[in-house]
Amino acid sequence: MLEFTALEQAVFKATCEAQPEIAASLGKLLKTARVLDRENTGHGFYTSFDADRSKAPLEWPSTIVDGPDAEVEVCGEALFMGFILSLKDGYPAYLEGFQYCTPSGGHIDLKSAGLEGIKWIRPMPAP
Repeated sequence: MLEFTALEQAVFKATCEAQPEIAASLGKLLKTARVLDRENTGHGFYTSFDADRSKAPLEWPSTIVDGPDAEVEVCGEALFMGFILSLKDGYPAYLEGFQYCTPSGGHIDLKSAGLEGIKWIRPMPAP
């Protein structure tokens, strides 16, 4: 059975902190979520999951909840990433992670590195 990675859990926490109007409801739904599938594209990842539909759905004006931009560490190297949480019928259903670049402007092959070893460092401030 697939589990959420430490990075995904940190992204969920940061997303809730950034969206105070839905933080409690979103947090409760995410606690019930089970990973269905994860795809590592090399440049990022997609994780699909389901949440307990016996709980009330989120009232949110979009199918997207902006996640944080963050500095993460991959194999000892800093990397800047962005995240998007997608909703389906008001329930969290997908998490997308994608890389912007390393501090030097490069990229890291996440297929080679593996997603389990990506370490959350800190959220990046909004521009």
